[in-house]
Parts: sequence; C-alpha cells; structure tokens
Amino acid sequence: MKVENLLMQLKLALLMAILVSGAPAAQAVLIDFNDGVAGDIIDSLYTNQGVIFSNAERVTNFGLSGSTGPYGISAIGAYQWFSDNPVIAYFSSDITDVSIIGVDVGENGLQLTAYDSEVGGNLLDLAQVFGTDLGNNQFFTLSVSAHLIKRVEIYQIQHVSIDGIVVEDLKFFNRASVPLPATAWLILIGLAGWRVTCRTVRVSGS
Repeated sequence: MKVENLLMQLKLALLMAILVSGAPAAQAVLIDFNDGVAGDIIDSLYTNQGVIFSNAERVTNFGLSGSTGPYGISAIGAYQWFSDNPVIAYFSSDITDVSIIGVDVGENGLQLTAYDSEVGGNLLDLAQVFGTDLGNNQFFTLSVSAHLIKRVEIYQIQHVSIDGIVVEDLKFFNRASVPLPATAWLILIGLAGWRVTCRTVRVSGS
C-alpha cells in the first residue's frame, strides 16, 4: 500500500510539472524607439508588440553618449511633462514587469506608475527618481513589478526648474509565464526512473 501511495504522489507531481512546462515562455519586449524619425506620433505604432501609447512623440535624446540610440519619446509637443500630461502605455495582455530609462533626468525628477486597468483602476506600484540640477548626462532606469499591470504612466514629478526629459527603452514582460527550468526536467526523469524501480519491486514482491 505504501508503494502505491508513493506512486500516486509521483504521478501527481509529474502531471503538475508537465502542466507548468507547457506554459508559454516569458518573452521580454524591448522598444527602443529608434525605428522612425523625430516628430512621429507613437500611438499604435507598436501594437504588434503588445502596447499602445497615448500622448507620446518620438524625439531626439540630445545626442548623449549614454543613450542607446538617437531617439526616445516625450509628451507630444512638450519638453517638460507632468502628472496632468503624462505619457501613457497600455498593454494588450497582463504584464508583471515594466522598466524605462530616463534620459537627462534632473531635479524635476521622473516617475513610472503602474495600474491594473486601462482607465482609473488601482495603483499597483510606482518608481521615482530625482537627478541634480538640469540632469545633464544623468540616466536612470525605473522599474515597476506587480500582477496584472494594464497600463503605466510616465511623467516628471515636480516643476522647480526648466529641466526637461526624454525616456527610452521601454521593456516589459509577464514573469508569471516562465518555462520549466532544465534542472527540473532532470528531476522529472529521476522521478520517472524511480517509479519504474518501485513498480519492479512491487512485481517482484507479489
């Protein structure tokens, strides 16, 4: 009876592992905004990558050496943009992790805020940073993590100087959809072998 119980537990463990392994692999999406020209209104340009923007315009990123390319985004027609005029990204599926790089972030700061709804909704997480003075050559990566992120809003935090910003390299993915690690497959093979051994012992003892 003990052997039969053990075999049942092994079967259940094997089944759960197979179900987990069948989940789609988490694939990070990275948008660097360098595939167009300055002045492009972003809107639905990246729909096929799972995100739609509101109030976002492709702009030059000041030619700073630390940038990943010539362009980033800002609020449409605005060098400075605050909580009443944010850049917004809406995701076509539930996301768990989002990050953005702030370029030339100074004392006005930068904030990335995540919500669980396309409109209104609950605040899930936020990240903010402040640079110094006008932020010359100051780069910061902001990240938020939570279950079921549907949108993020990006904006400067306070208006205390003429400091303006650009953001680049929006990255997002769903951490919940993770493939079974290779080491787990080795464990499953071992469990399967153990099951065969237990069956052999039971047959020999009967």
